[in-house]
Amino acid sequence: MQADLFLDLFKKLEQLVKDKYGGNGKRYESPIISFSKSREGREFKEDLDTIREIRNLLVHLPMTDGQYPIEPSEEIVKRLMEIIEKIEHPLEAMDFAIKIENIMKAKISDSAFSVMKRMEDNGYTHVPIVDQGKLIGVFSKSTIFSYMITHNCKGIHMDMKIGDFIDILPVEKHRSEYYEFVPKDALYIEVRDLFEKTYQRKNRRLAVVFLTTDGKPSGWLQGMITPWDVLRIDEG
Repeated sequence: MQADLFLDLFKKLEQLVKDKYGGNGKRYESPIISFSKSREGREFKEDLDTIREIRNLLVHLPMTDGQYPIEPSEEIVKRLMEIIEKIEHPLEAMDFAIKIENIMKAKISDSAFSVMKRMEDNGYTHVPIVDQGKLIGVFSKSTIFSYMITHNCKGIHMDMKIGDFIDILPVEKHRSEYYEFVPKDALYIEVRDLFEKTYQRKNRRLAVVFLTTDGKPSGWLQGMITPWDVLRIDEG
């Protein structure tokens, strides 16, 4: 019966969130309610509220001739299965990141104007500067602006190299934006949270989240995620 399957799945969900997220809520609060309020569960909250109501009706209303008073729809059972699957196998950031081999990156010795032309042609705003697999800085549109301010609008010429901007390439030198680093096995929800928090800042925005082997700026670069990537994923 559909109702029996639904109740079995509900018990599985309840035990699953208790094992993975137990102790995060109030002492006598349902683990599913606690989960639906958490960072990990908030995207499922509306569905979980409906699922809990159906479960309560099945459990607390008397049966008639051995039949449950209501029968859960195939759609709600399917949604319950999907939620369980997502909790058991959460999305990883690397599944959606631009992988290192596909990132438009540059070297210190590259022509600055050549890099700028590629950025303009492809609609890129940030280009990682990589040396031996590690990030040493970021070349962005604001790099040129900062350089001109620092040098009183002097010194820009066609044969400039990326290395000529070395003083303002490190991520900590960017004035109007900032960057975050997470390990390559970080969950997607962790990265999304970082971008959501950027809107609370008054003066700077999060431009890119870089994924490295150990989650540190000194680690080997594995991939990157931009705000546009997050928007594409959430809308998809």
